[in-house]
Formats: sequence, structure tokens, C-alpha cells
Amino acid sequence: MGYTFIFLLGWIIGLLTGLTERLSDKIKKNRKGEHEMKFWAIAYQYQEDVFFDFAKEDDTMDLTETCFLPTEELAKSIIGELLNNHDYVPVEIELETLQKNGIWSYTRGRVERWDEE
Repeated sequence: MGYTFIFLLGWIIGLLTGLTERLSDKIKKNRKGEHEMKFWAIAYQYQEDVFFDFAKEDDTMDLTETCFLPTEELAKSIIGELLNNHDYVPVEIELETLQKNGIWSYTRGRVERWDEE
């Protein structure tokens, strides 16, 4: 049990470090108009605007950079392997604006249960 916890903790820390670097690179490229800023997050499908936060290792209603993943495939992999839960789904997040003071806005892709009519 102890080794599994240490492995998962190390994996999450490595993932967050890599995501922070990737986010920084995307921000720099976007300032030059070279790149769209699209990410993926893991959404809890039974409550609107609830996402998995890797820093807190828990659900949150505050979508922050610690919720971002670089690809849909990674989001699906984490849902299947780490969370082992069918209550979560991957959702695309696109940063629309990012200001120097850190304030940003985003749009999200469709989440079937959230967007039912």
C-alpha cells in the first residue's frame, strides 16, 4: 500500500510539473498568436461545473490550471486508471482570454448530462 501511494504521489507531482511547463509554453506562444490554448479537464458528470483538481486530489467548482490536462487521451487514462470511476468524463477547455494579472476566461466543450435540454 505504501509503495503504491508513493508511486501515485510522485506520478501526480510529475504530471503537475509537466502541465505547468506546458501551460507556460502555450501562454507564450498564444501571446505571439501562434497557438490556441486548448486543454482537457476531468468533469464530474452528475453536478454541473465540478472538475477534478490534481493539486487538491479532489473535486472542485473552481476550474484552475491544476485541473488541466494536455490531451483527451490522458484524461481518459486517468479516469480509467487513477480515478477508476465512471462518474467522470473528459471535457475540452479553451482559454478565450488571459490577462497579465492572471484573470482568464474560458469556454468548455459539451458535457452530456450538464447540457441536456
